[in-house]
Amino acid sequence: MRTHVKFRLLVLAALIGLTPGVVLSQSVHQWLQEAGLSSDDIAKLDSGQPIVWTPKADDPTEVTLLAIVHIGVTAEGIRSMARDVAGLVRRNEQVLQVGVFSDDPTWEDAATLRLPDGDIKDLKKCKVGDCAVRLTASGIESLHESVDWSASDPAGQVNAFVAGWLAAYLRGYKESGTDALAVYADKKETQSVAEGLDILLRQTDLLIEYDSEFYRYVENYPAGEWPGAEHLFYWTVEDLSLKPTLIIHHMTIRGGVESPDALMVSKQIYASHYIQAGVKAFAALPASDDDPSKGVYVLLTQRLRFDGNVGGIKRKLLEDGTRKAARSQLKSFKAYAEAEAGS
Repeated sequence: MRTHVKFRLLVLAALIGLTPGVVLSQSVHQWLQEAGLSSDDIAKLDSGQPIVWTPKADDPTEVTLLAIVHIGVTAEGIRSMARDVAGLVRRNEQVLQVGVFSDDPTWEDAATLRLPDGDIKDLKKCKVGDCAVRLTASGIESLHESVDWSASDPAGQVNAFVAGWLAAYLRGYKESGTDALAVYADKKETQSVAEGLDILLRQTDLLIEYDSEFYRYVENYPAGEWPGAEHLFYWTVEDLSLKPTLIIHHMTIRGGVESPDALMVSKQIYASHYIQAGVKAFAALPASDDDPSKGVYVLLTQRLRFDGNVGGIKRKLLEDGTRKAARSQLKSFKAYAEAEAGS
């Protein structure tokens, strides 16, 4: 077995929690069965459908999601598709709104944002330590200084304020990295996005095992350099089965046009509800060493760290919403990539 084939299987082993010795002696179908997938699930994979599952998490505030889908394109096709992040994300039925930030973020990058009516009402009575929308203490104070709640259209003012706040927040992150990330002051106990990201990144095995140097580069952004690395910043409003949630994403595409594989990492650096931090790692690995027409397996591992108060039915709904969103994302990933390849 070729060295890079063994390495690929070792990565798959890390993703699904198997020991390398088990994987190296088995076919793809055999190790999927060892991971607990049914024959029906494996048949779905063969037919082009994504397989999504959520292993039990040791930490009650976290959810881990694993997924795999076959896509009939090359790794470069996956990289090319990821660069059109707005076009890709719009195809995800869980995404209600999306916008891409420019290199020097301004409020205009989020000028189309329309917060849900419920968020507007909640922000009117928002106080430091008691707010139904996640913001920093300074953000809450600036909101009330900027918005005239007695005006005929406070919603327009709120949306404009949030658009400007997001742009300023992202500029700080691009300059200072995790030091500039939010410390949420919506509850009496504050919660740090940076701390959540640090925990999740250290537990994202697919990224660490697959390319430890790139992991450190992503972890230490904006310090360091990676030849050909691309950074995309965008915002979404997503239906996670509870309140629609505004999220800022930072996607890093590993450089290497000549590489037969692809690796992309997306960090959630702000969320208006429920989520302290999130990390997604995508790896696109050739299905065949000798025949590029066989396409790639796209592997996804996603880790979310929720607000400590999320439990019971809320947690179940968020887990269900996360699975649904991942399945929708991978389906749109596949449809978009294969359509582009065939055009």
